[in-house]
Amino acid sequence: MAAAVVGRDTELVAVWDLVDARSEDGPAGLALWGDAGIGKSKIWRAGVSRAGERGRRVLACQPTAAEIRLSYSGLTDLLADVPSAAFDGLTAPQRRALDAALLLDDHDDRGPDQRAVAAAFLSILNDEACAAPVLVAIDDVQWLDEPTWRVVAYAMRRCRGPVRLLTAERASEVTDSSRGLLCTPDPSQMVSMRLGPLSVGALHQVLRNETGRSLSRPTMVRIAALTSGNPFYALEVVRSLPRVASGPVHLPSSTDGIVRDRLETLDPSVRDALLVASAVADPRLELVKRACGAADVAGLLSSAEESGLVEFVDGRIRFSHPLWANTVYNEATPNQRRVLHRRLSGLVGDLEERARHLAL
Repeated sequence: MAAAVVGRDTELVAVWDLVDARSEDGPAGLALWGDAGIGKSKIWRAGVSRAGERGRRVLACQPTAAEIRLSYSGLTDLLADVPSAAFDGLTAPQRRALDAALLLDDHDDRGPDQRAVAAAFLSILNDEACAAPVLVAIDDVQWLDEPTWRVVAYAMRRCRGPVRLLTAERASEVTDSSRGLLCTPDPSQMVSMRLGPLSVGALHQVLRNETGRSLSRPTMVRIAALTSGNPFYALEVVRSLPRVASGPVHLPSSTDGIVRDRLETLDPSVRDALLVASAVADPRLELVKRACGAADVAGLLSSAEESGLVEFVDGRIRFSHPLWANTVYNEATPNQRRVLHRRLSGLVGDLEERARHLAL
């Protein structure tokens, strides 16, 4: 994974220092932030991969915009791979609250006690850290549901031992008042790093690795200036260029509309299916099939898969980058979105998600 990360040596060193925690080390954290498409998630995934290779206990989640109103959806992902034996040491109130939060048991109309859920998560963190260093890894923090956010904040401020926090967050969502709220007991052990633009050389290597094309330096200088060194937009610019050009390379005047223009080349039925996938928390193929009335969703979306917009994982549709999901949803008209949410409210099984679709 690290070999695929280009031009981010300083950030990777910081990630390696974080995840290579020793058993005698105390809690520490690293918060990555930057513009959409700048490469935060790639570095985050490299850290998660490194932690797994080093035998760390990894608690990870990558929330999406559609999940932000679903209580404890992030916590469910964080605890998905924790062995059931780790729950056995919880007190009875903590176990009941956590089971309710994870939808493993019924709860009353008031919902699970958030303090008990937070205390349960803290207990699990500390117990797991006694066996091996723990990495709590959260990508796209801006889309983490608030109940999970509060639970993680509570636990990280009180945890002990080699518990490490690795987060990635979009710069537009980071404010002076919000930074540091997900923090370790010793604030000096929480490092914040903003990812800046890639250099022309690093951008050239990324484009060559991803597209197989090697452009002239003058063209690369123009692409770097046009995209402000953002690898996501640079890739889209290069993909929009003809493979063979008889004269000078003509670049778009701005990055506005580059992503939208690529989506507009797709068949309307494909865009309809992508719209459904962008609007639900769990875009299962069966759900998308029922929502858009397609007989074969995977076949319908084959063009989107071939162009690298989506992939199919465990019977679900996953966008290759959150910007694709955002653009698909935002390009729909308000009336199209209202009709879609009305339809989805009768298809989703989760009560809270149904309420969200009804509200929208």
